[in-house]
Amino acid sequence: MQISNIRPSAGASGQMTREQEELRKACQDMEATFLRYLLQKMRESIPDDGLVERSSARKTYEEMLDGALAESISRQGSFGLAEMLYRQLEPSIRKESASPTPTVSSGGEGESEK
Repeated sequence: MQISNIRPSAGASGQMTREQEELRKACQDMEATFLRYLLQKMRESIPDDGLVERSSARKTYEEMLDGALAESISRQGSFGLAEMLYRQLEPSIRKESASPTPTVSSGGEGESEK
């Protein structure tokens, strides 16, 4: 089953700002971290009385496999957590970029002349 990514357009021009790109990457990283944790906990639920003993090499391999699988799922966008996080947080980036930045003046009220 092929699941295509659903990417909302970033604006009228379709270009994402640097902040939006960073947010999307952070959301994908968060999703990958969650998936890695989920896979680790799922693997821990499997009994250790199998045919192959649980060596440190096998544990390292399984951790690397879980990490690669989590990254792959997150990049594909098929899990959907990153997209939901992005949609929730993206309006706050638009508000921040639309609001004027306050200016700080030097030589404020607290300074006295000698």
